[in-house]
Amino acid sequence: MDMLTLPDLSVMDAERAKLARRQLHSATLWLARLSQSYGLHQDGNRHLRLRWMPKRRSFATQMFAQNLSLELALSMLHLQFMENDRPVPHVLDMEDRTSAATQAWVLVELLHRGIGREKFSMSLPFQIQNALSGDSESYEPAQFAVELTRMTDWFEFGVNVLGNLVADHKLADDVWIYPDQMHAAIRVEPKGRASNGGAPIRIGFSLSDDRNQEPYFFVVPESHGTVQSLRPDSVLSFGVIRERAMAPDNIAGFLWAAVVEKTT
Repeated sequence: MDMLTLPDLSVMDAERAKLARRQLHSATLWLARLSQSYGLHQDGNRHLRLRWMPKRRSFATQMFAQNLSLELALSMLHLQFMENDRPVPHVLDMEDRTSAATQAWVLVELLHRGIGREKFSMSLPFQIQNALSGDSESYEPAQFAVELTRMTDWFEFGVNVLGNLVADHKLADDVWIYPDQMHAAIRVEPKGRASNGGAPIRIGFSLSDDRNQEPYFFVVPESHGTVQSLRPDSVLSFGVIRERAMAPDNIAGFLWAAVVEKTT
């Protein structure tokens, strides 16, 4: 996937795109709940970070209960457990499933693998507004198939750009998916006395958010002292990328220049 073949999200109906992203984010939260309930807790909620599975174009939890993980296929909203990263039978197609029905499926699948349901919790250590919940709404991936496929294409592109940065600059961090904001990101530790006070830098990609209605790359300090930074210092939107006809190498160069400015 490159800029020449990426779908133009500007032609998508804005309201439909927003609803599709809500469906995708709500589905992603199931992976975060499994990680929070059964994962080995780490500082900074690092146990909640999700993996990108490139061959399957999916998100997956880190392994829990020794060899289990839960995967979400983005374009179809299919949930599936994996053992040692190999998918096991019984896929949950989330079409017409409520959150309550999805929870029931998760608990049954855990029970079949000898994992007690008493540890499972719907609670998360972050706030998400307007996610699907209860029996009031159902997932509708078929209705948003076009939007979800285009978003998957873009997510794949964003992860690849970040992965190239990791390889080119021999960074210690991998590309992770952060389920609270559903963006992909890598961390860069500053060297020496950084101009931002020594905070790690997050380079990321987001499909959109309340302030940006199109995909964008960003660079942001992870914290300012004890206060978590909420607004990126540097943003490169899809509109700018398209206007400048930027290739992946140009995007990576822009992001790395912003990092260098903040870490030297």
